[in-house]
Order: sequence, then structure tokens, then C-alpha cells
Amino acid sequence: MKKSLFPLFILLLLCGKVARGQETNLNTNESFKHHEIGFSIGIMPEGEDFWRPASLMGPIYEPDFFHYRTTPDSPNQSYKVGAFNFHYFYNITRKHSVGAVVSTTLLKVTIPTSSRDYRGINTYMTLNATYKFTYKSFPNIDFYLGVGIGATFGIEAKEINEFTRTIWLGDDGITDRFFVGPTAQLTLLGMRVGKAKAANIELGFGPEGILEVGYSYNF
Repeated sequence: MKKSLFPLFILLLLCGKVARGQETNLNTNESFKHHEIGFSIGIMPEGEDFWRPASLMGPIYEPDFFHYRTTPDSPNQSYKVGAFNFHYFYNITRKHSVGAVVSTTLLKVTIPTSSRDYRGINTYMTLNATYKFTYKSFPNIDFYLGVGIGATFGIEAKEINEFTRTIWLGDDGITDRFFVGPTAQLTLLGMRVGKAKAANIELGFGPEGILEVGYSYNF
């Protein structure tokens, strides 16, 4: 009798181990969050100066890498505020994520002329489809890199457009205040500190900024 019960006892032990293993895997899967939302502020956003249509090119649209630009050859002044970014990512696995990032920034321009000063604020909004790769993870810190490709939509300020149309292009010049062009964001180093609620720090290049600091939430 005892011998006949021994195989049944071993079978029950094996079933218990399998059940515990499945429960562990289930808990692990439950702890994995597929969705992430967040926002960040980026300094020195770049990108829209490199594709601007030829009809809008001129001394006021020199690349404005350090935000503020005025030169002896061009008394025009431009000041670019930081970028405000909002993102959503779907975490396919713990390493691979895809999503979208929406960014907006402003470019304040002053163009002094002999008759008057032209002033205005150009507005830019960028939408990038983004891939993120998490290459190293610790209990409370993730390191990642990423790349995004999309388009920037720009609206030229009314007074700046007036200068472009009447002064830069001549009285017969015609230009549209709205323009669009391709753009990209490269994240060279990203760090997420926290679990479900976390702080993000990124170094990269593009319309989202060279340095980004923000907050994200996984659910």
C-alpha cells in the first residue's frame, strides 16, 4: 500500500512545483507594464532651421543652436524657448518599445529695419514616431537609447511673414505662413529612475531638445 502511494506522492509534488512555477511566471507577467505616458522639458531644441523652404531662407533664419543669435552681419535677433514634450510608449518587451512623441517650441524673432522693427513668434509642433531600446535594467534604474522620425509643422508670425513677403522677397513675393518638413530625434543616452512613477533624463539631438528632464508613468 505504501509503495503504491509513493508514486502518487511524487506526482503531487511535481504538480505543486509546476503550479508554483506558473504562479511565479504569472506574477512576473502581471508586474510588467505595457503602457507608458509622460512629459518632459527640453533645452536647445533643434531641427526646423535645417529644412526651411527656400522662400523663407534669409539672415534671420540662421541655425540658432545656442538659442540667442545676433551677428555684426545680421542685426536680426532670434530667441528660441525650450521644447515641451509629451510621449506615449507601448512596451512590447522589457527591452523594446514603440510610441509617439509630440513636441512644441517657439522662436521669438526681431528684425530691425530703417523704417520699423518687425517682431513676432514663430510656432513649431513636431510629431515623431519613436523606437526605444532599453539595454540595461536594474531594480529602480533603466538605461535606454532611441530614435524618432516624423515631421515638424511651423507657423510663421504675421509680422515676420510680412517682412519675408515685402522686404526679403520684394513686393511681388508670395509666401505661406504655414510650412512642414521632415525631422528626427536621436536619444544617445536615456535614464529612467523609479518604478511605475519615475523621473527621466535624456541626452540627444533634435526638436525635443539636447537635454531633457521629465516624468513618466507606467501602467
